[in-house]
Amino acid sequence: MKYCVGCRGGFGQCGRTTGCLDDRHQAENTSNLAIGNRGIVTWPLARIHRGCRSLPGRSFACRQPVPASGGTPESGIQFQTWAHGEQKLQPEALNSRQEYLSVKNQSVSMKRLFESFGRPARSASDNDMSLQDRPHLNGPPRCLSCRFLLHARMHRSPFLLFALACCLIGFSESRAENWPQWRGPRGTGVSSERGVPLFWSEQRGIAWKVTLPAWGDSTPVCWGDAVFVTGHSDDGRLVLLRIDARTGRLVWKRQVGTGTAPRKGVKRKQIYFHKLHNLASPSPVTDGTTVVAHFGNGDLAAYDFDGNRRWHRNLQADYGPYTVWYGHANSPVLFDGTVISVCMQDSLADLQDDPVESYVVAHDLATGKTRWKTSRMPDAKAEQCDAYTTPVLARVDGHSELIVMGGNQLDGYDPRTGAQLWYLPGLIGGRTVTSPTVARNLVFSTRGLRGDLFSVRLGQRGKLSRRDIVWIYGQGTPDTCSLVAWDTLLFAISDEGIARCFDTRTGKLKWKHRLPGKYKASPVAVDGNVLFLNLDGLCTVVSAASYFNKLAENQLDDRTLASPMISNRHVYVRGRKHLYCIGHR
Repeated sequence: MKYCVGCRGGFGQCGRTTGCLDDRHQAENTSNLAIGNRGIVTWPLARIHRGCRSLPGRSFACRQPVPASGGTPESGIQFQTWAHGEQKLQPEALNSRQEYLSVKNQSVSMKRLFESFGRPARSASDNDMSLQDRPHLNGPPRCLSCRFLLHARMHRSPFLLFALACCLIGFSESRAENWPQWRGPRGTGVSSERGVPLFWSEQRGIAWKVTLPAWGDSTPVCWGDAVFVTGHSDDGRLVLLRIDARTGRLVWKRQVGTGTAPRKGVKRKQIYFHKLHNLASPSPVTDGTTVVAHFGNGDLAAYDFDGNRRWHRNLQADYGPYTVWYGHANSPVLFDGTVISVCMQDSLADLQDDPVESYVVAHDLATGKTRWKTSRMPDAKAEQCDAYTTPVLARVDGHSELIVMGGNQLDGYDPRTGAQLWYLPGLIGGRTVTSPTVARNLVFSTRGLRGDLFSVRLGQRGKLSRRDIVWIYGQGTPDTCSLVAWDTLLFAISDEGIARCFDTRTGKLKWKHRLPGKYKASPVAVDGNVLFLNLDGLCTVVSAASYFNKLAENQLDDRTLASPMISNRHVYVRGRKHLYCIGHR
């Protein structure tokens, strides 16, 4: 067998010369490996475990013993015969699109390994093929771990497969990532993990499922084997839970405080909470040593990982009662030993002489003492002052900026001192729920109440104007769900379920598609895919691509407003009743 030294493409021995960029390239002999461009592992005959579609006993994805030729193990585990060429697969092998896609997308750890051979990561033509045109269904098995062609005579060298498996385990382990705050490690809804499951249901793919003692819409956070989630019980207790990420076992529960979420009030004088949420809407945040819980009654408290309280204070007691119309819900963020909170609320300026203050405040993570506090009083009135957004931290030209959206204004602060660096006023829309996100030196946000989606370049100073807006899009924008960017693409979904994809640089609409149901959870992006979770527990997975490509629809039996969390190669979904851990145990 020969392959090209320059591009590792096969010289006709795999059935065609695709993969070689230049026939004049130097060729080397090998009996084991040739890289092409279609993602197939070929054996003349192999036994594949039906449960995980892996070579039994020889692949990192399968721990079952190797079956005897023509038979199955004594354990009764069923295996499937895969054959090279025109032989059909056995009846139960890849008998649905979901089964095919499950094999196609279970892991992409091998993808990066083979990129080192100089081949492209993925072929667009492979994604564009219809199911009937995919040769993977009538021939050799597709590699579980890569997305492009791997032609291999691995039956001649079983040790090669074992060596690759060892490498892949190393790659996979090194990509485990914490999810320490709402919207993930960078506050953008993006995970860098690989091998995250894309297919599940109540009967399939659930590592564990636990009943939560109190409900809320906060997103869980994870650090190592510790998952933290907040809740508000029907009897008024505000609780912080630590759950074992591996087993779902409740490690400890702490009562942070008490409170009620009033459902009726006199507008602009007494706040009341929207029926969809309660005091447990802000998400906790952690740095791996301390976890901070915040609640809609103003309680802000820090605990160590053993459940010992380090400090507690109440922001309403410190800085005055909340006047946000539908209940405080902003999540805190951490920066350099401080926990930063925002409060954007009705100033009541037309009803009283002394306006109610909106502010950004930082407390010492170790002691709870106030580090700095900055008044934030944009030119907005009544409900337009309200914002339920969470700030996002961005690294710009060697320094950090804290970006805040709300009150008809987008602005940036120095997170060390609280000094305002720049601001863009006049973004008149209404109360703002969608949090800003950053990617490629741009910040993306929406004006409130389904206002325009827009982008602004980072690194500016002083007062900005509409001339500083890079692009604007004004149709069907989200009212609640935050945006997520992957590579050069930006994804959004309206509350009514219209998903859209934009070019981050120009704002050009790439595609739009209606997804089932209504939406409040913000989408997340991982491993080249975007996960959209609707109110009824249905998660639609689409490719993070410039064309619409739906990969899966995964249904859980719960009400889901919290955004998904991704950590340790698992997807965590917080429902009204349960917390789900999706993936292998």
